[in-house]
Amino acid sequence: MVLEKNKIRDRANQSAEDVQSIREKVLEEISINPDEYHEDDIERVRTDDWFVKKFYVTRNRNVKPATTSLISSLKWRKSQKVHELKESDLPDVYHRLGSFFVYKTDKEGRKVFYGRCKHYRRNADLRPIIIQSGIALGHKIETESPEGIVGIMDFKGLHLTKAFDLEIVRILINTIVIHYPLLTRVFYVINLPSILHTFSSMFMKMLSQEAQKRVKFVTEKELQQYIDCDSIPDFLGGTCKQSYKGDDVVPEGSPDLIEYAKRNNWTVKQYQSIYKIAKELADEEEVKPPPPPELYSAYIENKSSER
Repeated sequence: MVLEKNKIRDRANQSAEDVQSIREKVLEEISINPDEYHEDDIERVRTDDWFVKKFYVTRNRNVKPATTSLISSLKWRKSQKVHELKESDLPDVYHRLGSFFVYKTDKEGRKVFYGRCKHYRRNADLRPIIIQSGIALGHKIETESPEGIVGIMDFKGLHLTKAFDLEIVRILINTIVIHYPLLTRVFYVINLPSILHTFSSMFMKMLSQEAQKRVKFVTEKELQQYIDCDSIPDFLGGTCKQSYKGDDVVPEGSPDLIEYAKRNNWTVKQYQSIYKIAKELADEEEVKPPPPPELYSAYIENKSSER
């Protein structure tokens, strides 16, 4: 018993020394190019042992790769403006659809976030919106749930004939695992169409090694081994009545699709492309659709005539 306690203490001491070593190396790198890092992240490196240790643990307690990984992630956070992103920056229709949302807890008390893959259509203008949604939600979750959460990627209702964007799923899972280590303890993949089972091994190879460890394929019935039925949304066979789509879940200040398009200087063609997908999904989900393209066309015409 004494020997075991000594081993545990020795491991703890080594861990503390390694975390401090990582911190010093990262802060030294930051001092060379401080503009590449956000001040809030710099402060976390200085003061938050667990923030640093998460990168250490997920890199097999190896100082060098943990240091490299943390530096890379800090630069990514600054480049993606994760500290400036707000859920209310995103168009209201994608909140209304329930494409991403955090819901009740699993049986271990961890919050669960859901990604509904049928909403991820292949479109050059849509992909950044969905990925931005995932980043905004991931950053919010990291702040509010330091104990970690569970992720669910649901393929129910997926139409393979409608250009599903598997790359979005890959990017989202890898982003969360790589840049928010130990945040998501497991990803449950549910309702994978039979035709995609053939590609499941290929899909796994598309993920980082760390992400592969966290993905688990389950059925709706098996999901109830991990989450109580009254905490599961209805589209996955649960009985929970909490809203996950519709006007009730739209954050105050979220722009409609026209306002979002204005902010991002979309062309009419871009608006029409996104509208077509969003309108079809809104009809499926029985929620309010985005404003029609005619209104955006009128705005562009007026804008051109004013020049």
